[in-house]
Amino acid sequence: MNGAHANGFAQVAERTGLAIMGALSGLYVAALMAKIDIEEINSAGVLFLVILYGSVGFYLGTNLPSLPSGVSRRVVSDGDSRPRTNLIALVSATGTLIAALAALMSVSMIVLDEIPPVTWNVAIAFSWMLGVLLQLGAGTAARLGQFTGAAGQARRGATRA
Repeated sequence: MNGAHANGFAQVAERTGLAIMGALSGLYVAALMAKIDIEEINSAGVLFLVILYGSVGFYLGTNLPSLPSGVSRRVVSDGDSRPRTNLIALVSATGTLIAALAALMSVSMIVLDEIPPVTWNVAIAFSWMLGVLLQLGAGTAARLGQFTGAAGQARRGATRA
């Protein structure tokens, strides 16, 4: 197996693993929500949607493509002496942390057979949804920025020729 094939396989394996982790975190949150027995959300369809949402969020938001070299609007610096902050990476990391903490709380409550108040369950579910939403937004913004940055560079190159 040559280097390009090995790198391609590694990327597919990593992205698949991240998607599975997102699906598992969604499953844990959905299992905790099932304990409160709200009929509207206690169905196989909702469970599937939660797993799909988590899977896509972790797939898109935790393995961001690098930004094009000419895209500086996504990078903020307060001065030349401070390191630059990639806001998209920060949003993605924050979303991953929030989703992971919500999944951890869900798993711990399931394993310990705790039945928290409904408001706790709803707060955990909404926290997880917010975390995955941040991942989705960051991943989408990074990919759109990469696409529009490359298209913009191609247009600039074509007008110069």
